[in-house]
Formats: sequence, C-alpha cells, structure tokens
Amino acid sequence: MSARKLSVASDRLGSHLTEGAAAVGAFVTTGRWLVEWLHELVGRRVGLAVTEADLRRSATVGGYGQHFPEPTDGPLRVRAETAQILAYSALDYFGAVGAWRSTRPLIQRVRERIESPELAAEAVAVFGQAVPWVGLFDEHKFAALVEQTRQQRGQAAAEALATVSEEALLAESMKPWSSCKSPEWTDPIRLSELFTSESVLTSFGPFIDQRFIDYLVCNFDEIGSINWRKFEALVAERFHRAGLGVEIGPGRNDDGIDLRIWDAGIELEAPPLMVVQCKREKRSISKVVVKALAADVAWHGAACGLLVTTSEWSPGARTTARTRNYPVHEVNRAALASWIQEMRSPSVGLWTPGR
Repeated sequence: MSARKLSVASDRLGSHLTEGAAAVGAFVTTGRWLVEWLHELVGRRVGLAVTEADLRRSATVGGYGQHFPEPTDGPLRVRAETAQILAYSALDYFGAVGAWRSTRPLIQRVRERIESPELAAEAVAVFGQAVPWVGLFDEHKFAALVEQTRQQRGQAAAEALATVSEEALLAESMKPWSSCKSPEWTDPIRLSELFTSESVLTSFGPFIDQRFIDYLVCNFDEIGSINWRKFEALVAERFHRAGLGVEIGPGRNDDGIDLRIWDAGIELEAPPLMVVQCKREKRSISKVVVKALAADVAWHGAACGLLVTTSEWSPGARTTARTRNYPVHEVNRAALASWIQEMRSPSVGLWTPGR
C-alpha cells in the first residue's frame, strides 16, 4: 500500500475507532488493514520502520498478544478498545516514551509532578476552564495565560499550570487518531539497522539516530544485542552531548581504542583528555583488558581511560585498577542505563522542546 493510501486508511480507521467507541464500541475492518495501520502509526509517531513480527512482539510484551490480528483480507470485527490497546502497546514499545502513562487521568499525572495536591487541583481546574477559549495547541495564548496566572497567583501557580498543559498535550499527542499537530517523522528508519548495520551515518544525531536511543530507553535489555558499531556510536553520542570533542575510531583495526575525547575547543591533534574502549559483552571484563587500557592511556598521553561495557568489570579487574592506581574507570551496565535515560527525547509539549 502506498504511503498516501496508507495515510488515508489511517484517517478512516481513526474515524471508525472514534465513532465505534462512541456508538457500539466496535468496527469492521480487515486484519491486514489493522496491521498496516499499526505500521504507519509507528512510522509517523516513532520514526521506525518495523516488521509484522516486531509489532506482534510489542503486543505480546504488553500482555496483549492474543489480540494481535492475522494480516488477512477477510472481514474482522474489532473492538475500539482493542485497537487502542494495540496502538498504545506499539507506541510504548518502540520508543514513544510516556505512551501508556498518558492514558492515566490528568489529575493523577499532575499530582505526581506537583508536591501540593491543592495546587495541582487548582491548576487542573484553571486549565479546564481555559481550554475552550484559549485552545490546547495555541502556544502564544497559553504563554499569555501562564503570565497572567503568575501575576495574579504567583510563580508556583504559573508553573503548575504549565505542568498541566504539558501533561494534557502529551496525552493528546499520544492518541493514535489525534488531530494534535505534534512532530511526526517523514523518513522512518528500519529498526533492524540498530542490530545489523555498522554504519555511523545518521539523519538525526551526530553519531546515532535519536530514534534508536528512544527505542533503547524502552527496551534497555536489548543493549547487549545491538551492533557493536552502533554501541560505539551510542557512547560517542553521549560525550558529544556533554559538550566534549569526540573522534570515533575506524571500527576495525583501531588498536583497542574506540573513541578519543577532548575538552571543548581543544585541537584534536593535542593529547586526548581520555581514551575510551567500548565492550559489548555479556561476560565480565577481565583484568587483562583493564591493564591493556591503562597502557593505552599512557601511550596516548591521556589523562584517563574509560571502559564502557554492557556487562561489568570482574572483581579482579577492579582490584587491579585500584591497587595499581590505574587512571582507568568503569562504566557498567547500570551506568549505561542512566546515560540512555539522560539521552531520551524530551517530552513534546508547549513548555518543553520537541523534536
């Protein structure tokens, strides 16, 4: 099905879902159409081109595998709630961070972010009154409303109102058939490339595509299975975002050094601040590897070395580094998880930057 026809199919199915939920709670389509709609939804909202097996896995992981349809052309009666479940499961699984969270009541989500229950309730009430005449997606009118609230009720009330609007816009933008003009991807990339491709060329990020990062935020357990070159690119991206100069090695025949890092503004011909070795391993890192990295630090005249791994150092490696006072540091699986969380896409809303 062409992109144009698929978009039309998506719009029609969105209408079916909305009308079905309001009327009899079900609509008639085909399994193939529903699967293609999920394909298109993930492509537009998350920017990933996924397979039918990927989609089925997203439903299974979410606990709804029994509802995933066979992609046949026979008539299929689908409950609107089932389509919603499959859509939110797919969005959440493939990297639309906060998809399932956005389905919870607005006041509940706001109270999680605002310490004062009274202030949260007041902000939700003000927001509810303002939406009809301000409009949910008019950034300038909402900015004026927030400023008015600041002048009349103080800074805390203004910040609370901004929080409510963020949460409301998030929920609206996550709806599979929303009319919200949230950023949408026009060039989906194949999810399989994260696991098979050695290329570090990317269209959205200096070293690794942001869409792959968002996928790993939601599926961190797969970090050990991504392509080894993509793992190096992921680590390079993290240092780039920290404002440091980064040189990624050739990938092969690099003498064990995957990245060289410099302070911002330092010429790359100067000795690096640190050298980095990336180990996408399941087993613990041995002391032999740590000794080799320490020797590389001295050879390159670096201040220190970093060994980043999807596992962790062995006790012997840690003891060797400590007793010999090697300027070599560990970034293990737990630290990697924190890094990836820090690199996730920010929430898309009126008060936070979007894609």
